[in-house]
Amino acid sequence: MLQYYKAFKNCNASVHPPPQAVNACSSVKKNQALRGFAFIGNLYALANSILVSEHCNASRKLLPANCQLLWLPLQKCFCMASGKPSYTLSVLKNKCPRCRQGDLFVTKNAYELKHNNYMKMHEFCPVCGQRTEIEVGFYYGTSYVSYALTVGFTIATCIAWWFLIGFSINDNRIFWWLGINSVVMVLMQPLYMRVSRTLWLSWFVKYDPDWKTNAAKAPERIVEEQMNNW
Repeated sequence: MLQYYKAFKNCNASVHPPPQAVNACSSVKKNQALRGFAFIGNLYALANSILVSEHCNASRKLLPANCQLLWLPLQKCFCMASGKPSYTLSVLKNKCPRCRQGDLFVTKNAYELKHNNYMKMHEFCPVCGQRTEIEVGFYYGTSYVSYALTVGFTIATCIAWWFLIGFSINDNRIFWWLGINSVVMVLMQPLYMRVSRTLWLSWFVKYDPDWKTNAAKAPERIVEEQMNNW
């Protein structure tokens, strides 16, 4: 992959290349893009397999041989360790941070936009009884989390676009990236909003390995008549 990347950068560095170089560069860019998209496709298949089945050892076979070094960090992020559910996986699946099993949201469909159903949360975790809103106006802070997620996504797509396709002042590639990135970001807003709430709650409510026997702690800063006034 590295040799294709170097050749790809050399191609972009030539402002007025000869015809032979143009054909060579086109071939390099095509191979670079195909290899890059194949790599991203393998990562997507791996992540999807883990999210759906959580069978990490079986999912490892989806990684190509030259990418097996990625398995260790992916395993730490997504796979269950010593019976403890993965923090990353529980956040991505919008699970209760205390037990990492109960659903925080009433519906699993992030695009059930009618009547704002996609943002309706259980008042208490249906599995362990943890309260999901632990103080008045608790989720105000999620705006910062959602902002950080969108900025991170934009940086990631910028790097991926630069690596796979490249930027140039001689064509409209940067505007294509801006347009595609903006559309995808808007479409993913429901996902960002749900994950930001899950992340925010997980920073204040920690995982309890004995949640089956320990009762959930009652929040101290609860004013029932004010809970829906923010």
